[in-house]
Amino acid sequence: MKKTAFLFVISSFVISLAAHLFFLYEWTEDRYMVGNGDGLAQMVIFKSFLFDQYKQGNFFYSYSFGLGGGIYSQLGYYFTTSFVFIGSAVAVFLLQLFHMAGDADPLFWANAAVFISIVKLSLIILITSYAFFYMVKHKAAAFTGAVLYGTSVIYFRHTVFWEFFSDAMLWVPLLVVGAEKIIREKRPGLFIIACSLTLFNNFYFAYINLIFIAIYVIFRWLIRLDDREASKWEQFRLFAVSCLISFGVSAVSFVPAVYGFLNNLRPPYDQTIAMYDFTDDILFSSRIILLPAAFVLFCLSFHFTKTKHSGCLPESALYWGFSISVRSLRAHLTASPPLRTDLNICSHLRLARPWPPA
Repeated sequence: MKKTAFLFVISSFVISLAAHLFFLYEWTEDRYMVGNGDGLAQMVIFKSFLFDQYKQGNFFYSYSFGLGGGIYSQLGYYFTTSFVFIGSAVAVFLLQLFHMAGDADPLFWANAAVFISIVKLSLIILITSYAFFYMVKHKAAAFTGAVLYGTSVIYFRHTVFWEFFSDAMLWVPLLVVGAEKIIREKRPGLFIIACSLTLFNNFYFAYINLIFIAIYVIFRWLIRLDDREASKWEQFRLFAVSCLISFGVSAVSFVPAVYGFLNNLRPPYDQTIAMYDFTDDILFSSRIILLPAAFVLFCLSFHFTKTKHSGCLPESALYWGFSISVRSLRAHLTASPPLRTDLNICSHLRLARPWPPA
């Protein structure tokens, strides 16, 4: 087991390093892993400001922005309670203590962005490998899935433009394996830890992650994978108690952040919002998420989804859905003009920008 853990740690770091080779090369050319817009105007600015405030001992309130404000409430959306930023700040403080780093100004954080991202992506791949290995008990399959999850374009897009967005990818695998431990072993410890971490880290992404895990648990109630799984009532009781404990543990961060969000006065949004909008094609050209069409087809294939408890998903229905998907895909490919995926990808990967801007 120790050999497997060591192998996952080394492999995760190597893959993360390889995935950042482009950004490391750009860093040698004085171009940084920070996007234009929010990346330059907000991310590095807030990191520099918060580091200075923490270094001065101002952990809760500061008079240095506006007429003064709460660091946990008004800046809770950004890096105030981000574990990645807190870890980075501690590392930078120690480097400064030993005279190995200069002033942590915005340019410093722009320089450091690629190295912070390498460490974060290594942790994402490592945690996801553990989660998948717990479920499939196959090292190669678990690590391959973790690499596909961690090195997605979405990770790099979010890290470059809004660095703390990709922090959420750390906690989703922990939530999933924590939920599985409750379902399979009736052990809530890991779920409490994962839920507390995601609530403390960022209130905004916490509610998104928790909606996802709630949907996951509902589907797991419909699809049993093991005869030894706890009853639904036992699971519900453990999940309810675990969530209450997690909210209590994370309240010191979560409550001020939500309070600040609810009391943040902004002009009312007067534009029309459609209840349904199907213009975003998630299979081919979405700007937010890309769902591989092959994955959808495999999910609808009985060979890939059958289990001992798959009686609730009739084979005929699966193959009916599969055939409909194939016909729809063929119709889409024949009716639509060729997609310039190379241009779409390039438009999302105009990431490295010189700092400061001209």
